[in-house]
Amino acid sequence: SKKQLLQQFTIEFLLTTLLSAGIAILATMLAWQPFVDFIGKDIPWDILLDWRGALLLVSLIFLPGLFASFFPSALLTRIDPTQLLKGQQRTMGRKTLRLGLVVVQFAITTFLILCTLVVFQQYQRLSHASLGFEQVQLINIKVEDREIQKKIGLLQAEMARVKGVASVGASSESLPSDMNNRWRVHWDEASKARGVAIDIVGVDDQYFSTIQTPITEGTNFLLAYRSDSARSVILNETAARMMDVNEAGAIITIEETERRVIGVVSDHHYQSMKSEIEPVAYMVYGPGRRVSPDNLLVRVNVRELSGTITELNRIWDKVAPGSFFDFHFVDEAFQNAYNEEAQFSQLFTLFTVLSIVISCIGLLGIVIYLASEKQKEVCIRKVMGSSNWQLTAIVMKELGLMVLIGMALAVPAAIWSLNLWLEQFVFRVPIEWTVVTVSVLITASLAALAMGRNVLQLIHSNPVRFLRNE
Repeated sequence: SKKQLLQQFTIEFLLTTLLSAGIAILATMLAWQPFVDFIGKDIPWDILLDWRGALLLVSLIFLPGLFASFFPSALLTRIDPTQLLKGQQRTMGRKTLRLGLVVVQFAITTFLILCTLVVFQQYQRLSHASLGFEQVQLINIKVEDREIQKKIGLLQAEMARVKGVASVGASSESLPSDMNNRWRVHWDEASKARGVAIDIVGVDDQYFSTIQTPITEGTNFLLAYRSDSARSVILNETAARMMDVNEAGAIITIEETERRVIGVVSDHHYQSMKSEIEPVAYMVYGPGRRVSPDNLLVRVNVRELSGTITELNRIWDKVAPGSFFDFHFVDEAFQNAYNEEAQFSQLFTLFTVLSIVISCIGLLGIVIYLASEKQKEVCIRKVMGSSNWQLTAIVMKELGLMVLIGMALAVPAAIWSLNLWLEQFVFRVPIEWTVVTVSVLITASLAALAMGRNVLQLIHSNPVRFLRNE
Protein backbone atom coordinates (compact mmCIF):
# COMPACT_ATOMS: atom_id res chain seq x y z
CA SER A 1 0.00 0.00 0.00
CA LYS A 2 0.98 3.65 -0.31
CA LYS A 3 1.21 3.87 3.48
CA GLN A 4 3.71 1.01 3.63
CA LEU A 5 5.74 2.49 0.79
CA LEU A 6 5.72 5.86 2.53
CA GLN A 7 6.93 4.28 5.78
CA GLN A 8 9.64 2.30 3.99
CA PHE A 9 10.97 5.26 1.99
CA THR A 10 10.78 7.58 5.03
CA ILE A 11 12.78 5.16 7.16
CA GLU A 12 15.38 4.70 4.42
CA PHE A 13 15.83 8.45 3.91
CA LEU A 14 15.84 9.08 7.68
CA LEU A 15 18.55 6.44 8.22
CA THR A 16 20.60 8.13 5.50
CA THR A 17 20.11 11.48 7.24
CA LEU A 18 21.15 10.01 10.59
CA LEU A 19 24.26 8.47 9.03
CA SER A 20 25.14 11.85 7.52
CA ALA A 21 24.58 13.52 10.90
CA GLY A 22 26.88 10.99 12.57
CA ILE A 23 29.63 11.70 10.05
CA ALA A 24 29.08 15.45 10.55
CA ILE A 25 29.33 15.13 14.34
CA LEU A 26 32.54 13.09 14.02
CA ALA A 27 34.02 15.65 11.63
CA THR A 28 33.03 18.45 14.04
CA MET A 29 34.74 16.71 16.93
CA LEU A 30 37.93 16.31 14.90
CA ALA A 31 37.88 19.94 13.69
CA TRP A 32 36.75 21.51 16.98
CA GLN A 33 40.16 22.12 18.56
CA PRO A 34 41.82 23.44 15.36
CA PHE A 35 38.85 25.78 14.90
CA VAL A 36 39.06 27.01 18.52
CA ASP A 37 42.81 27.58 18.12
CA PHE A 38 42.18 29.46 14.87
CA ILE A 39 39.63 31.93 16.27
CA GLY A 40 41.67 32.36 19.47
CA LYS A 41 38.75 31.85 21.84
CA ASP A 42 38.22 29.05 24.34
CA ILE A 43 34.89 27.44 23.42
CA PRO A 44 34.37 24.24 25.46
CA TRP A 45 33.07 21.17 23.64
CA ASP A 46 30.68 20.35 26.48
CA ILE A 47 28.36 23.26 25.55
CA LEU A 48 26.67 20.69 23.30
CA LEU A 49 26.22 18.26 26.19
CA ASP A 50 23.89 20.31 28.42
CA TRP A 51 20.14 20.09 27.80
CA ARG A 52 19.96 23.26 25.68
CA GLY A 53 22.80 22.18 23.40
CA ALA A 54 21.48 18.63 23.15
CA LEU A 55 17.97 19.90 22.31
CA LEU A 56 19.37 22.21 19.63
CA LEU A 57 21.52 19.41 18.17
CA VAL A 58 18.63 16.95 18.07
CA SER A 59 16.36 19.58 16.48
CA LEU A 60 18.93 20.39 13.82
CA ILE A 61 19.27 16.71 12.95
CA PHE A 62 15.70 15.40 13.16
CA LEU A 63 13.59 18.30 11.89
CA PRO A 64 15.49 18.73 8.59
CA GLY A 65 15.93 14.96 8.50
CA LEU A 66 12.19 14.32 8.76
CA PHE A 67 11.47 16.91 6.08
CA ALA A 68 14.24 15.62 3.81
CA SER A 69 12.97 12.05 4.18
CA PHE A 70 9.20 12.61 4.09
CA PHE A 71 9.15 14.94 1.07
CA PRO A 72 10.89 12.61 -1.44
CA SER A 73 9.04 9.64 0.05
CA ALA A 74 5.73 11.35 -0.62
CA LEU A 75 6.81 12.08 -4.21
CA LEU A 76 7.85 8.46 -4.80
CA THR A 77 4.51 7.08 -3.56
CA ARG A 78 2.65 9.33 -6.02
CA ILE A 79 4.23 7.60 -9.02
CA ASP A 80 1.72 5.72 -11.16
CA PRO A 81 3.28 2.29 -11.91
CA THR A 82 1.37 1.87 -15.18
CA GLN A 83 2.55 5.21 -16.53
CA LEU A 84 6.09 4.52 -15.35
CA LEU A 85 6.17 1.13 -17.13
CA LYS A 86 4.86 2.78 -20.29
CA GLY A 87 7.58 5.44 -20.07
CA GLN A 88 5.03 8.22 -19.56
CA GLN A 89 6.07 9.19 -15.99
CA ARG A 90 8.24 12.18 -16.92
CA THR A 91 8.74 14.18 -13.77
CA MET A 92 8.71 13.75 -10.02
CA GLY A 93 7.52 16.81 -8.20
CA ARG A 94 7.50 20.34 -9.50
CA LYS A 95 10.04 21.30 -12.13
CA THR A 96 10.07 24.88 -10.88
CA LEU A 97 11.22 23.69 -7.45
CA ARG A 98 14.28 21.94 -8.87
CA LEU A 99 15.20 24.88 -11.03
CA GLY A 100 14.55 27.24 -8.12
CA LEU A 101 17.03 25.30 -6.00
CA VAL A 102 19.66 25.79 -8.73
CA VAL A 103 19.01 29.55 -8.64
CA VAL A 104 19.37 29.67 -4.84
CA GLN A 105 22.52 27.51 -4.74
CA PHE A 106 24.39 29.51 -7.35
CA ALA A 107 23.16 32.84 -6.02
CA ILE A 108 24.73 31.93 -2.67
CA THR A 109 27.90 30.67 -4.37
CA THR A 110 28.32 33.84 -6.45
CA PHE A 111 27.59 35.98 -3.39
CA LEU A 112 30.26 34.25 -1.32
CA ILE A 113 32.87 34.22 -4.11
CA LEU A 114 32.47 37.96 -4.76
CA CYS A 115 32.53 38.76 -1.03
CA THR A 116 35.62 36.58 -0.53
CA LEU A 117 37.54 38.36 -3.31
CA VAL A 118 36.72 41.83 -1.94
CA VAL A 119 37.41 40.86 1.69
CA PHE A 120 40.78 39.46 0.61
CA GLN A 121 41.57 42.65 -1.33
CA GLN A 122 40.67 44.79 1.68
CA TYR A 123 42.84 42.71 3.99
CA GLN A 124 45.76 42.94 1.55
CA ARG A 125 45.37 46.71 1.38
CA LEU A 126 45.29 47.06 5.15
CA SER A 127 48.28 44.81 5.75
CA HIS A 128 50.51 46.04 2.92
CA ALA A 129 49.66 49.73 2.56
CA SER A 130 52.27 52.30 3.56
CA LEU A 131 51.83 53.72 7.06
CA GLY A 132 53.87 56.82 6.26
CA PHE A 133 57.03 55.51 7.94
CA GLU A 134 59.34 52.52 7.62
CA GLN A 135 57.97 50.01 10.13
CA VAL A 136 60.29 47.11 9.24
CA GLN A 137 63.48 46.74 11.34
CA LEU A 138 62.03 49.05 14.00
CA ILE A 139 61.82 48.11 17.68
CA ASN A 140 59.68 49.93 20.26
CA ILE A 141 61.01 49.79 23.86
CA LYS A 142 58.60 50.93 26.56
CA VAL A 143 59.99 53.10 29.38
CA GLU A 144 57.01 53.34 31.71
CA ASP A 145 58.79 53.81 35.05
CA ARG A 146 59.14 57.53 35.90
CA GLU A 147 62.54 57.02 37.51
CA ILE A 148 63.86 55.20 34.45
CA GLN A 149 62.46 57.98 32.24
CA LYS A 150 64.92 60.32 33.91
CA LYS A 151 67.69 58.10 32.46
CA ILE A 152 66.17 57.87 28.99
CA GLY A 153 68.92 60.06 27.53
CA LEU A 154 71.57 57.69 28.93
CA LEU A 155 69.70 54.66 27.59
CA GLN A 156 69.45 56.31 24.20
CA ALA A 157 73.12 57.18 24.04
CA GLU A 158 74.24 53.69 25.14
CA MET A 159 71.92 51.91 22.72
CA ALA A 160 72.96 54.11 19.81
CA ARG A 161 76.53 52.76 20.18
CA VAL A 162 75.45 49.11 19.82
CA LYS A 163 76.62 47.36 16.67
CA GLY A 164 73.62 46.72 14.47
CA VAL A 165 71.74 49.82 15.67
CA ALA A 166 71.30 52.51 13.01
CA SER A 167 69.58 55.15 15.16
CA VAL A 168 67.54 55.63 18.34
CA GLY A 169 64.68 58.11 18.79
CA ALA A 170 62.43 58.95 21.74
CA SER A 171 58.68 59.54 21.79
CA SER A 172 55.83 59.90 24.25
CA GLU A 173 53.68 57.61 22.08
CA SER A 174 54.44 54.05 21.14
CA LEU A 175 53.98 52.60 17.67
CA PRO A 176 51.15 51.75 17.37
CA SER A 177 49.37 54.02 19.87
CA ASP A 178 45.85 55.06 20.90
CA MET A 179 47.00 58.71 21.14
CA ASN A 180 45.66 59.73 24.56
CA ASN A 181 47.13 63.27 24.89
CA ARG A 182 44.90 65.97 23.36
CA TRP A 183 45.44 69.66 24.09
CA ARG A 184 43.54 72.77 23.11
CA VAL A 185 44.91 74.70 20.18
CA HIS A 186 43.95 77.82 18.23
CA TRP A 187 45.54 79.84 15.47
CA ASP A 188 42.90 82.53 14.94
CA GLU A 189 39.77 83.87 16.63
CA ALA A 190 37.47 81.44 14.82
CA SER A 191 39.42 78.37 15.99
CA LYS A 192 39.62 79.81 19.50
CA ALA A 193 35.83 80.11 19.57
CA ARG A 194 35.34 76.55 18.28
CA GLY A 195 37.57 74.98 20.94
CA VAL A 196 39.77 72.81 18.70
CA ALA A 197 41.91 70.02 20.21
CA ILE A 198 45.01 68.38 18.77
CA ASP A 199 47.08 65.31 19.61
CA ILE A 200 50.39 66.13 21.32
CA VAL A 201 53.47 63.93 21.00
CA GLY A 202 56.70 64.59 22.83
CA VAL A 203 59.75 63.65 20.76
CA ASP A 204 63.46 64.30 20.44
CA ASP A 205 65.51 65.42 17.47
CA GLN A 206 66.21 61.79 16.38
CA TYR A 207 62.60 60.62 16.22
CA PHE A 208 61.73 61.51 12.62
CA SER A 209 64.99 60.24 11.17
CA THR A 210 64.67 56.98 13.12
CA ILE A 211 61.18 56.14 11.86
CA GLN A 212 62.16 57.57 8.45
CA THR A 213 59.37 60.11 8.08
CA PRO A 214 60.49 63.12 6.01
CA ILE A 215 60.11 66.75 7.06
CA THR A 216 58.43 68.42 4.08
CA GLU A 217 58.72 72.06 5.23
CA GLY A 218 61.12 73.85 7.58
CA THR A 219 63.60 72.08 9.86
CA ASN A 220 63.84 69.48 12.58
CA PHE A 221 64.33 70.31 16.27
CA LEU A 222 67.87 71.65 16.69
CA LEU A 223 67.71 73.36 20.10
CA ALA A 224 68.07 72.00 23.63
CA TYR A 225 65.10 70.55 25.49
CA ARG A 226 64.26 73.63 27.53
CA SER A 227 64.28 76.23 24.80
CA ASP A 228 62.58 74.00 22.24
CA SER A 229 59.75 73.03 24.55
CA ALA A 230 59.13 76.68 25.39
CA ARG A 231 58.61 78.00 21.87
CA SER A 232 58.81 75.46 18.99
CA VAL A 233 56.45 72.95 17.43
CA ILE A 234 56.38 70.71 14.35
CA LEU A 235 53.02 69.87 12.78
CA ASN A 236 52.06 66.91 10.67
CA GLU A 237 50.56 67.63 7.25
CA THR A 238 47.00 67.07 8.46
CA ALA A 239 47.43 69.65 11.23
CA ALA A 240 49.08 72.10 8.80
CA ARG A 241 46.13 71.82 6.42
CA MET A 242 43.67 72.29 9.28
CA MET A 243 45.47 75.48 10.37
CA ASP A 244 46.22 76.60 6.81
CA VAL A 245 49.94 76.69 7.58
CA ASN A 246 51.83 76.71 4.27
CA GLU A 247 55.34 77.38 5.56
CA ALA A 248 57.43 77.48 8.73
CA GLY A 249 57.27 80.55 10.96
CA ALA A 250 53.57 80.64 11.76
CA ILE A 251 52.54 81.26 15.39
CA ILE A 252 49.93 79.04 17.04
CA THR A 253 48.73 78.79 20.64
CA ILE A 254 48.69 75.44 22.44
CA GLU A 255 47.25 75.44 25.98
CA GLU A 256 47.64 79.24 26.26
CA THR A 257 51.32 79.09 25.21
CA GLU A 258 52.38 80.62 21.92
CA ARG A 259 54.64 78.43 19.82
CA ARG A 260 56.37 78.95 16.51
CA VAL A 261 55.93 76.32 13.82
CA ILE A 262 59.46 75.39 12.74
CA GLY A 263 58.50 72.55 10.38
CA VAL A 264 55.88 70.32 8.83
CA VAL A 265 56.40 66.55 8.80
CA SER A 266 54.79 64.01 6.49
CA ASP A 267 51.69 62.25 7.83
CA HIS A 268 52.09 58.81 9.33
CA HIS A 269 49.73 56.44 11.09
CA TYR A 270 49.85 55.87 14.83
CA GLN A 271 46.94 53.46 14.59
CA SER A 272 46.01 50.91 11.95
CA MET A 273 44.72 51.76 8.49
CA LYS A 274 41.19 51.45 9.87
CA SER A 275 41.50 54.97 11.32
CA GLU A 276 42.02 58.40 9.81
CA ILE A 277 45.25 60.31 10.40
CA GLU A 278 44.53 62.94 13.04
CA PRO A 279 46.20 66.37 13.38
CA VAL A 280 49.36 66.03 15.51
CA ALA A 281 51.71 68.58 17.07
CA TYR A 282 55.24 67.43 17.99
CA MET A 283 57.16 69.15 20.78
CA VAL A 284 60.32 68.49 22.75
CA TYR A 285 59.99 67.90 26.50
CA GLY A 286 62.38 66.73 29.16
CA PRO A 287 61.54 64.07 31.79
CA GLY A 288 58.74 64.56 34.31
CA ARG A 289 55.99 65.89 32.06
CA ARG A 290 52.79 64.24 30.89
CA VAL A 291 54.07 64.17 27.32
CA SER A 292 57.69 63.38 28.15
CA PRO A 293 59.18 60.58 26.02
CA ASP A 294 58.48 57.14 27.51
CA ASN A 295 59.28 55.04 24.42
CA LEU A 296 62.52 54.39 22.59
CA LEU A 297 62.35 53.62 18.87
CA VAL A 298 65.40 51.65 17.74
CA ARG A 299 66.26 51.12 14.06
CA VAL A 300 68.18 47.84 13.80
CA ASN A 301 69.93 45.68 11.23
CA VAL A 302 68.02 42.42 10.64
CA ARG A 303 71.20 40.46 9.89
CA GLU A 304 72.46 41.02 13.43
CA LEU A 305 69.04 41.02 15.10
CA SER A 306 69.56 38.34 17.75
CA GLY A 307 72.85 39.76 18.98
CA THR A 308 71.52 43.33 18.84
CA ILE A 309 68.51 42.53 21.04
CA THR A 310 70.75 40.71 23.50
CA GLU A 311 73.02 43.76 23.74
CA LEU A 312 70.05 46.13 24.12
CA ASN A 313 68.74 43.96 26.95
CA ARG A 314 72.17 44.04 28.61
CA ILE A 315 72.24 47.86 28.47
CA TRP A 316 68.71 48.00 29.89
CA ASP A 317 69.67 45.76 32.81
CA LYS A 318 72.72 47.91 33.41
CA VAL A 319 70.86 51.25 33.44
CA ALA A 320 67.57 50.00 34.92
CA PRO A 321 68.39 46.88 36.99
CA GLY A 322 65.43 44.84 38.19
CA SER A 323 62.95 46.27 35.65
CA PHE A 324 61.40 44.35 32.78
CA PHE A 325 62.79 44.88 29.29
CA ASP A 326 59.50 45.40 27.42
CA PHE A 327 59.84 45.67 23.66
CA HIS A 328 57.99 44.75 20.47
CA PHE A 329 58.60 44.85 16.75
CA VAL A 330 56.57 47.67 15.25
CA ASP A 331 55.63 45.85 12.03
CA GLU A 332 54.33 42.83 13.99
CA ALA A 333 52.31 45.07 16.32
CA PHE A 334 50.59 46.78 13.38
CA GLN A 335 50.01 43.43 11.70
CA ASN A 336 48.30 42.13 14.85
CA ALA A 337 45.75 44.92 14.46
CA TYR A 338 44.48 43.11 11.36
CA ASN A 339 44.09 39.66 12.92
CA GLU A 340 40.32 40.02 12.95
CA GLU A 341 40.25 40.83 9.22
CA ALA A 342 42.64 37.94 8.48
CA GLN A 343 40.44 35.46 10.37
CA PHE A 344 37.33 36.86 8.70
CA SER A 345 38.92 36.46 5.27
CA GLN A 346 39.97 32.86 5.98
CA LEU A 347 36.57 31.90 7.40
CA PHE A 348 34.84 33.47 4.42
CA THR A 349 37.08 31.48 2.10
CA LEU A 350 36.25 28.26 3.98
CA PHE A 351 32.50 28.85 3.77
CA THR A 352 32.84 29.76 0.10
CA VAL A 353 34.59 26.47 -0.65
CA LEU A 354 31.87 24.57 1.23
CA SER A 355 29.18 26.48 -0.68
CA ILE A 356 30.88 25.68 -4.00
CA VAL A 357 31.05 21.97 -3.16
CA ILE A 358 27.39 21.84 -2.06
CA SER A 359 26.22 23.80 -5.12
CA CYS A 360 28.17 21.60 -7.52
CA ILE A 361 26.88 18.41 -5.88
CA GLY A 362 23.31 19.71 -6.10
CA LEU A 363 23.73 20.74 -9.72
CA LEU A 364 25.36 17.40 -10.54
CA GLY A 365 22.36 15.53 -9.14
CA ILE A 366 19.94 17.65 -11.14
CA VAL A 367 22.03 17.18 -14.31
CA ILE A 368 22.05 13.39 -13.87
CA TYR A 369 18.28 13.38 -13.47
CA LEU A 370 17.78 15.78 -16.39
CA ALA A 371 20.05 13.68 -18.60
CA SER A 372 17.98 10.55 -17.94
CA GLU A 373 14.79 12.54 -18.58
CA LYS A 374 15.99 14.00 -21.89
CA GLN A 375 17.81 10.93 -23.16
CA LYS A 376 15.00 9.89 -25.48
CA GLU A 377 14.64 13.40 -26.94
CA VAL A 378 18.40 13.74 -27.44
CA CYS A 379 18.67 10.36 -29.17
CA ILE A 380 15.80 11.14 -31.55
CA ARG A 381 17.23 14.56 -32.40
CA LYS A 382 20.65 13.00 -32.95
CA VAL A 383 19.16 10.49 -35.41
CA MET A 384 17.37 13.37 -37.14
CA GLY A 385 20.72 15.10 -37.71
CA SER A 386 21.11 17.58 -34.84
CA SER A 387 24.70 18.63 -34.16
CA ASN A 388 26.46 18.19 -30.83
CA TRP A 389 26.24 21.95 -30.20
CA GLN A 390 22.47 21.88 -30.73
CA LEU A 391 22.10 18.90 -28.41
CA THR A 392 24.24 20.58 -25.76
CA ALA A 393 22.08 23.70 -25.95
CA ILE A 394 18.94 21.60 -25.51
CA VAL A 395 20.26 19.91 -22.36
CA MET A 396 21.95 22.89 -20.75
CA LYS A 397 19.56 25.68 -21.74
CA GLU A 398 17.32 25.59 -18.69
CA LEU A 399 20.04 24.93 -16.12
CA GLY A 400 22.32 27.53 -17.66
CA LEU A 401 19.57 30.10 -17.52
CA MET A 402 18.92 29.32 -13.84
CA VAL A 403 22.63 29.68 -13.06
CA LEU A 404 22.67 33.07 -14.81
CA ILE A 405 19.58 34.19 -12.89
CA GLY A 406 21.23 33.13 -9.63
CA MET A 407 24.36 35.12 -10.45
CA ALA A 408 22.30 38.15 -11.51
CA LEU A 409 20.47 38.11 -8.17
CA ALA A 410 23.67 37.62 -6.17
CA VAL A 411 25.78 40.46 -7.58
CA PRO A 412 23.59 43.41 -6.37
CA ALA A 413 23.10 41.77 -2.98
CA ALA A 414 26.85 41.17 -2.59
CA ILE A 415 27.74 44.74 -3.61
CA TRP A 416 25.21 46.17 -1.14
CA SER A 417 26.47 43.94 1.70
CA LEU A 418 30.12 44.69 0.94
CA ASN A 419 29.51 48.44 0.92
CA LEU A 420 27.97 48.14 4.40
CA TRP A 421 30.98 46.13 5.63
CA LEU A 422 33.53 48.49 4.05
CA GLU A 423 32.03 51.51 5.82
CA GLN A 424 34.01 50.62 8.95
CA PHE A 425 37.30 51.28 7.10
CA VAL A 426 38.63 54.73 6.32
CA PHE A 427 40.97 53.35 3.66
CA ARG A 428 38.90 50.86 1.69
CA VAL A 429 39.14 49.19 -1.68
CA PRO A 430 36.59 50.00 -4.40
CA ILE A 431 34.37 47.22 -5.66
CA GLU A 432 35.57 47.12 -9.24
CA TRP A 433 33.67 45.50 -12.09
CA THR A 434 36.72 43.39 -12.87
CA VAL A 435 36.27 41.65 -9.51
CA VAL A 436 32.56 41.18 -10.18
CA THR A 437 33.37 39.73 -13.60
CA VAL A 438 35.95 37.34 -12.16
CA SER A 439 33.49 36.07 -9.53
CA VAL A 440 30.82 35.50 -12.18
CA LEU A 441 33.30 33.70 -14.44
CA ILE A 442 34.43 31.47 -11.55
CA THR A 443 30.82 30.54 -10.79
CA ALA A 444 30.03 29.91 -14.47
CA SER A 445 33.14 27.75 -14.83
CA LEU A 446 32.22 25.69 -11.78
CA ALA A 447 28.70 25.19 -13.13
CA ALA A 448 30.08 24.15 -16.53
CA LEU A 449 32.44 21.66 -14.90
CA ALA A 450 29.62 20.23 -12.80
CA MET A 451 27.40 19.76 -15.86
CA GLY A 452 30.02 19.04 -18.49
CA ARG A 453 30.85 15.35 -18.04
CA ASN A 454 27.26 14.10 -17.88
CA VAL A 455 26.12 16.33 -20.72
CA LEU A 456 28.98 15.17 -22.96
CA GLN A 457 28.29 11.57 -22.07
CA LEU A 458 24.64 12.06 -23.01
CA ILE A 459 25.17 13.73 -26.38
CA HIS A 460 27.87 11.22 -27.39
CA SER A 461 25.79 8.17 -26.42
CA ASN A 462 24.76 5.68 -29.10
CA PRO A 463 21.09 6.31 -30.03
CA VAL A 464 20.65 2.68 -31.10
CA ARG A 465 21.33 1.37 -27.58
CA PHE A 466 18.47 3.47 -26.18
CA LEU A 467 15.91 3.51 -29.02
CA ARG A 468 15.94 -0.27 -29.58
CA ASN A 469 14.31 -0.65 -26.16
CA GLU A 470 11.48 1.77 -27.02
